[in-house]
Formats: sequence, structure tokens, C-alpha cells
Amino acid sequence: MGNKLNVSFKNKGESFGPETTEMQSYIGVLARTKPPIWQDNWKCIPEEIKTKIWDFVLMAFILPPSAKKLVLRSAGQKWREFKSRLTTHYILPYRDQPQLLAYPPADFSFIEKSHWDIFVAERTSSEFLYQSHPDEEEVDRSSTWVLARQDKDGNYLSDDVQRKAEEIVKEGKLKAEGVDDVLTLALGKPEHGGRVRGQGVHVKQSIYFDLPRKKKARTMDEKI
Repeated sequence: MGNKLNVSFKNKGESFGPETTEMQSYIGVLARTKPPIWQDNWKCIPEEIKTKIWDFVLMAFILPPSAKKLVLRSAGQKWREFKSRLTTHYILPYRDQPQLLAYPPADFSFIEKSHWDIFVAERTSSEFLYQSHPDEEEVDRSSTWVLARQDKDGNYLSDDVQRKAEEIVKEGKLKAEGVDDVLTLALGKPEHGGRVRGQGVHVKQSIYFDLPRKKKARTMDEKI
């Protein structure tokens, strides 16, 4: 990689200058390509991988040993951001088109298919969508509905979709419960057929909205 770049640090240990910008860019590349995306959180990443990231950075930049913590903290943040980007732009919009999730995106062909399969399964699971997650915030159905109608650059598929999306953002300030949530208010149409819009065909209203179960009518024989 040629001559090493000397990174400057402030008294409080913060790096600065153009060399820092280049170093952070390089850390981003390492964070995307070295740690497996299927790991739950940064703490689960093996120490040998973290050490390898630090060693690669030292091959290109002159840093004091004390900078290791800074470098790995930055790598962890960039790794989480990468996973979030994959989730919001390359997975959630295609949840109802599994054939499009069979392989890693062409832009990230370095991702191993086995790692991608594990990651997709986790990011499309009900546990990830409806429960808290250690890295990312819970994804609500209004967000998934909007994301499914955007291209990878964030452009809406039609003017009508854009208007509805703007209404969803506006209605997000309202407090709504049960089936009368933000998405329902923005679309102006109630849920139907037991299906929940924006959550795929297998998610039932009773489960998603945590509705009380209807009591079955007892027959005369059962009453006796």
C-alpha cells in the first residue's frame, strides 16, 4: 500500500486531519469484508478477526498502540451500519420475493452465500421484526411498507406512493393502537382477510396487533 500515513491525534486521543479520513474509509472496507454479517452483535465477533482488522490498519497507517480501541470501536460501528443498510435496502423491500434474496447483492459479492442465507433468515424473522434487537431498532410495518415501494436509491415507485409515504410520516405523530395504526390511517383502508399489510402473507392480525382471541361459541353438547 506504499508509504504509511502518519495519523495525528489530539490531547484527548481523538484523531484528526486528512489521514484520519483515509483511515476511516479503510476501516469501513475492513468492517464490511472481514467480520461475518450473521453474528448477532460486535461482542460475538471472534478476537482473531478484530486483531486482523487492527493489523491491516497498522500496515497502512502509523498509530500508537493506544489507538487500537478507537480503531475497533469505529469498525464495530461501521459493521452495524453496514448490516443496517443491507437490511433496509436489500432485504426488507423484497421480503415477499424470496427468489430475489437467494444470493448476496451484486454490489457486495464478497459476502459468502452461506453467511447471506443466515443473515436473510434472521432479518426476515418475526423475532427481528417484532421484538427489540441489540443492534437495530424494531422495524414497524409502516416502515416496511414504505421501504418495499422504494428503489435502492430511496426513490418512490410512483407519485401516489410518495404521497402516501408523506402521509405516513405526518401521521407518525399520532397515537394509534391496534389495527388503527399509522399505516391504516394513512392508507385510509382497514385491514382485511386476516392479513397485515407490509408484513407478508403469513402474518396474522391477531398475532401482529396482539388482539384478544375470540371465544368459540359452545355447542349445546359442550355445555352439557
